Amino acid sequence: MTPKSATLDGSYTLIKNTDTTYRMDTESLTIRGLCGGRDAVKQAVYKLLMTERDTYVIYDKKYGVRLKDLFGRDINYARAVIRLRLEDALKNDERIKSITSFSAEAVKGRLHADISLDTVYGEISLDAYI
Repeated sequence: MTPKSATLDGSYTLIKNTDTTYRMDTESLTIRGLCGGRDAVKQAVYKLLMTERDTYVIYDKKYGVRLKDLFGRDINYARAVIRLRLEDALKNDERIKSITSFSAEAVKGRLHADISLDTVYGEISLDAYI
C-alpha cells in the first residue's frame, strides 16, 4: 500500500524571521535566556566580528569578516581595510543601515575598535577587540 501525498502547487508564503535569539554571555561562555532588538543586533555584530569568513562550513560564504590576511600588516593599512570589510559584512544584515563611525587602535598586539551603527533600532555603539 502506498501512502497518498499532497502535491506541491508552487505557492508559498514568506515568513520573516523574528529578531529574538539566544543571549550569549561572553564572559562565562554560556547561553542565558533570550534577547531581541538592540541587544540582538549587538550580539550579531559581535558574532560576525569573531567569525573569519569562508572558514566554517556551517556559515554561508557571506557570513563573517575576512581578517586573517591582515595579521602582521601595517596597523594603518589594517585599520582602513577593516572598516571596508566590516561594511561589506554588515550589509547582509537588514537591521543595520550603515556604520556611522569607526575607529581602531592597536592595544597589546590586538586591534581595539569603537564602532557606531545606524540600525532600525536607532544608534548602537560597541567596542570590540578584533
